[in-house]
Amino acid sequence: MRLTKIIFIAVTLFYNFVAAGDSGRTSTIIFTVEDFWTAEALFRNIRGVIETRVGFTGGNFANPTYEDLKKGITDHKPAVEITYDGEKLSLKSLIDVYFDFMKRSVDENNMPLTGGIYLATANEEQTAKKYLLPEKEELIKCGITIQVNEAGEFWMADERHQRYFEKRGIITGQ
Repeated sequence: MRLTKIIFIAVTLFYNFVAAGDSGRTSTIIFTVEDFWTAEALFRNIRGVIETRVGFTGGNFANPTYEDLKKGITDHKPAVEITYDGEKLSLKSLIDVYFDFMKRSVDENNMPLTGGIYLATANEEQTAKKYLLPEKEELIKCGITIQVNEAGEFWMADERHQRYFEKRGIITGQ
């Protein structure tokens, strides 16, 4: 079993107890990651997450595929889109899980990572930047660069990539 899967199980158990939010509304956030299958499985199992989808953001053309990304013919980034209940889960809690995921990814892969946090509104973007400030120095020391922006187009990956680990019996969903 890969280290990522062991870490995923431990982190999921811990983050099922993350702090509740207070917005009283449904929101969406997009995180860019190197391994969208593991990220989706992690976020899907957090209390307050309503839905996750894996796909791509950024890039230079519509409807990119996983194969386009692997061939290097696009500059889209693999991403996980998370819809969550702000009464049950705070934006800060999701961002904390993301930071932890990125740190563990660097530890496992021993190479620098660039990530992104993409939000639906300018207000959420400013809030996320505020959360990033105290973490920025530690993230840089770990070899992680994270950008925070308002969300652009999200292109969903095809169905075979959705709930990847669940379909293979590696983990169970909520």
